Amino acid sequence: MLRVAVMLLAFALVLPAWAQSAPPPAASAKPVIKKPASARGTAAAPVAPATNSRCVGVLAPVAEHFGMKKIGITVFGNDYKELPADGFKLDDLVVERVRAGVGLGIGVRKIAYPKGAFDSFRQSGLLFRDSDNEKLASLLHGVGGGQAGCDRYVLVLGVGAQYTGNQGIFGVGIVNVGSPLLSTTYVHAVMQITLHDGHTFAVLKKETSANIINGPAQERLRDFAWPDSPEALDLPRVRTAVRALMTETLDKHRREVLAP
Repeated sequence: MLRVAVMLLAFALVLPAWAQSAPPPAASAKPVIKKPASARGTAAAPVAPATNSRCVGVLAPVAEHFGMKKIGITVFGNDYKELPADGFKLDDLVVERVRAGVGLGIGVRKIAYPKGAFDSFRQSGLLFRDSDNEKLASLLHGVGGGQAGCDRYVLVLGVGAQYTGNQGIFGVGIVNVGSPLLSTTYVHAVMQITLHDGHTFAVLKKETSANIINGPAQERLRDFAWPDSPEALDLPRVRTAVRALMTETLDKHRREVLAP
């Protein structure tokens, strides 16, 4: 019995010491997320913006009117009528051709303005004078260009040019010369394209399609019967010829206007 009591006393003295020296249970480790290693000395690439704020604003008063002019053998055979040109969609054509001429990353915006706002610049038989540039810049700012915030503005206006004798033509339209039995008919697109600064609206460049006799400002319509009324002029053949001529003229001159 004495031996058993001695052994129990020894266990009683040793067990607390083991309990104190036992290591605590290990805490559960959190998973380590490794970041992809980047090349030494290479900075992270910046994120490109989703859109580019650079833009060119386009206004096309040339698209508002379509002239119908007849030049007879005598003054009594002369006649002129002016028609709305909304059905030709020439303003959209101007925007399309400007868009084709600007660089990548530059937006093209069609700028809304009150119809007739540029009528004060319509001069029969005359081209714009350099002294009109300041007036044109002020007008462009006032009709809405200042709110668009574009870097540049392209303005396409109908202008006048001498045609034959003392007779002139203006802007986009159709002209017939001669007698009822022997005459020729042409579509014409006499335009002035101006490039404006987006902040001052000053005229930076100017091109005019005033070369009537040798083109590309006119195109002959062969075997074309002069219509009896302006309404009869709304023909697919005329529309196609006008749009083709404007495309050719705009593409020729926009290169000079839009070039850096």
